[in-house]
Amino acid sequence: MANLRPPPPPPPPPVAAHRCIDEAGIDSSERWKRMGNHHADTGAKLAVDLHPKDRDKLDAAYLLVKHARATIRLAANLLHLWPDIDLSSVVRVPYCPVAKGPGHRWERWSGIWRCAVCLRGTRASERPAPGKCAVFPQLHAARQDQLEHHTIAFDCSDGSVLFICTRCKCHSSGASVRGLGKRCSPPPSRAAHYGWEALCKGRHPHYSKQKLGVTVDTNNLIPCFNT
Repeated sequence: MANLRPPPPPPPPPVAAHRCIDEAGIDSSERWKRMGNHHADTGAKLAVDLHPKDRDKLDAAYLLVKHARATIRLAANLLHLWPDIDLSSVVRVPYCPVAKGPGHRWERWSGIWRCAVCLRGTRASERPAPGKCAVFPQLHAARQDQLEHHTIAFDCSDGSVLFICTRCKCHSSGASVRGLGKRCSPPPSRAAHYGWEALCKGRHPHYSKQKLGVTVDTNNLIPCFNT
């Protein structure tokens, strides 16, 4: 098959650099080219001078590194002069594993099992094992009341839970708590207002979730949060 790619453009003609503009015997066209090259060089040098000079900082950092290396070499040559520390009488503290959090409090809601604490959902037919509950303290109703949010929660088609404030329109699905982790400050921003309009149409307010086609069941509030 013939190569359909167009040929590359020809290279630009070479321009003589750092040539004398007052040289005898050159025509007006060559003098004009040399004059343009001269002004380009002058402008480039002026631009370099406008940049901050970090030489003093680099010299100071190099001196600190030099002193640190000298200290390390000195320590390596002197540490062997000290006897080893006897740790035979030291009582070792046994390892204490970190206690696990509370288990899930599974309740049946909208045909799926959902934890009444962290609101995690599963479509298992039988009650799931307690497991470990990953609590989102910033999204608890008591904490939202302290921050003056009027937060409601909905089920999403991907199994997540949407928390959204009816005043400032900030929202979260638990993974990242930003606006709902701060004090409520209406009126809502333009982005939050657009998210609220999407929610009123049954779509997720976050753009990445909208691209995945995630919908929100706005006809049913989650009772374990909206009490």
